[in-house]
Amino acid sequence: MLHIGIMTVPPRRELARRLKESILNSFVSCDMNYPERGPWFNWRNTAQQAVSRGATHVLVLQDDAILCRDFSANLASVLRCVVDEPLSLYLARPRLVTLAKQLGTNLLGMYGVPSALALLFPTWLVKQAIDWIDRHENTGLWSALDHDDARLNTWSSHTRRRIVHCCPSLVDHDVSVPSTLGHRMHAGTPAFLAGGNVTWGVVQESGLMLRRNSRTGFMDLKRDRG
Repeated sequence: MLHIGIMTVPPRRELARRLKESILNSFVSCDMNYPERGPWFNWRNTAQQAVSRGATHVLVLQDDAILCRDFSANLASVLRCVVDEPLSLYLARPRLVTLAKQLGTNLLGMYGVPSALALLFPTWLVKQAIDWIDRHENTGLWSALDHDDARLNTWSSHTRRRIVHCCPSLVDHDVSVPSTLGHRMHAGTPAFLAGGNVTWGVVQESGLMLRRNSRTGFMDLKRDRG
């Protein structure tokens, strides 16, 4: 069974509550230690709560996610195609959207994830990912201030666990909601599923991975050299 955890912080609990009302088998996980801890600890706690509820798969949603129409049906459909791999329901980078269209695929595989807005894991694999990240805290692979996507990117690239990305995206980012981290909000995905049911195909490799740019600190798309 899939359990869906919606991660939030006290100022945005109402936002999370409204999102919960539209999703079956969902719950809200609120980080009461905000803002002392970063979003990774909320993501981790939300995933672990879903695991403790007996889930076979775990979806962690951020509270400012916008769901496509027919969200539940499309989620069930894509989960039948991608059972044993991490799945991102949100593909924001135009370069990756263009690549998916060029390859003629709606499931794009790569090492890393540009955003942790909506990530789905098999239970056994999310436990492995959390354990790996816990063991590599304070090793210099990321800074204490880095967020959930930075840690999950590092896990994906170092362990060679690809992440499959949906194109079109099943969720979009509500850019009208101010960032809890003070980030400037940019436009959402250029390939959001407006409605209807998608026939999900075979995963195509992108040949790309995300790596941190040592000069800017941002995650850049690079060719995967293996």
